[in-house]
Amino acid sequence: MNDKFEDEVERTLAHLAKVDRSTTESVRAAIALLPDRRSNRLPRFGRPISVWPDRRREFAAAGAVALVVAVVGFSMLGRFQTQPVGPGSPAPSTPAAPATASASPVVGPTPTTGASQQAPQEGLAVFAGDSLTVLGWSPDGSKFAVLDQPRGSADVPSLPTVRMFDRSGMEIGSVQASDFGWLDSSSYVILRLEVPAGPSPTVGGQHAYLGRIGSTELTPLGTYDWIVAGPSGSVALIRPWNWTVNPPPTYVVVSAGGAVSAPRQGYAMAWSRDGSMLAVLHVTGPTGAHGTGSRPYGWPEVVRSTGESVASARQVASDLTGPAAFSPDGARVAFLGDSPASPKDQKVVVLETGTGKVTTLSTPCAFTWASSDQLLIAHSAGASSSASDRILAWSASTGQLTDYGPGDIVGASGEGTVVTGFDGIPGLTWTSGPAGSPSSGTIALWDTTWMGVPDVAWSPDGSRLVLIAGDENANYMDAVLFPG
Repeated sequence: MNDKFEDEVERTLAHLAKVDRSTTESVRAAIALLPDRRSNRLPRFGRPISVWPDRRREFAAAGAVALVVAVVGFSMLGRFQTQPVGPGSPAPSTPAAPATASASPVVGPTPTTGASQQAPQEGLAVFAGDSLTVLGWSPDGSKFAVLDQPRGSADVPSLPTVRMFDRSGMEIGSVQASDFGWLDSSSYVILRLEVPAGPSPTVGGQHAYLGRIGSTELTPLGTYDWIVAGPSGSVALIRPWNWTVNPPPTYVVVSAGGAVSAPRQGYAMAWSRDGSMLAVLHVTGPTGAHGTGSRPYGWPEVVRSTGESVASARQVASDLTGPAAFSPDGARVAFLGDSPASPKDQKVVVLETGTGKVTTLSTPCAFTWASSDQLLIAHSAGASSSASDRILAWSASTGQLTDYGPGDIVGASGEGTVVTGFDGIPGLTWTSGPAGSPSSGTIALWDTTWMGVPDVAWSPDGSRLVLIAGDENANYMDAVLFPG
């Protein structure tokens, strides 16, 4: 028989919260998890709430309201009210409500005049963990993977797990691994930290394996340091290297079925979208003052997947740890360049793969290709005021660098959708569609995005996006899927 506390919960849900029966049942399930109805923590979210020990009706009602607010409110964190981020999303029947004076400010580029405003849609929280990272989508866009790194202790290290989901956000499998790359829609390559058994386990080397969805069998591929995976199922493995000029770094390419190429010179950095080209770095430093306390740098080269050189920029020094990204058509690759005499003087450098032409752009923070012609760059004006940070747009066809809008976070699908925002502010702005008739709106998250909006977060067709919301230092993060 239901007690008064549960009755008050159901009444409040039905008459105040206006939620459906499925949510009512979810709240009842949450109540059942409360030990003796006096627990001061919610197991799923770990946030404290007060529960009065006195079961009189008035206190039961107050407790019901508090629990409704907590459970329904927290459950909404897993169904963030957002607007669609993918192109081609159906327009809702009602327009978005205007912002009030007390609402959080909308950040990002000012929507183009005449742009259609779309009402919020819900994002789906597919997984919650201590520390999460998006690993990318399968080549056909039917699946995506997220790295889950739970907290451990000094005595018992907690091993990372790669969790795989289908396009709808349902988890379909997992494998213990520290890094991951898709080969096709059903097979993948992982790196696994081998931890020997014993009373005081220590981490061994990183071993690469070929795996398949639905099978626990793993085929060993050897020992490697890093995986560089592309959106078309291209995978390169960086061989063990001690971060020196001599011997230089080398890599191998893994083909479908798990065949591994002979070692090739260079440090693999990024694949083109079709997997036909790979950007690599040939290490020339550190030497002298530039190398003091810094990571290796060198000159970039673009090679074919078979190893033949396509284009290079020997006159440019690029940071090995900096990002690199091909334009959607593969005609250009952008990376971070710096001067050996002044390592802080970093620039965005664009190398044309057809001609070898090099263009040097502004001081960067992050960059992404909005289209084959347009490169977007987050330009930081300084740490004193994020309101001064701007997104700049560079056109490959005109060579012009123009102002795109405010923000220090930028991500783009390469298929027409752009997301911008500010680090530390849990709100993003998106625009999508052709210049003549774009759509625009906002994404409202419960916390800021972790590591911005990486290119690997977008599905190959640009219609779906996976974001990580939360703070690793706060020990709580959500992987959220936004369908287009």
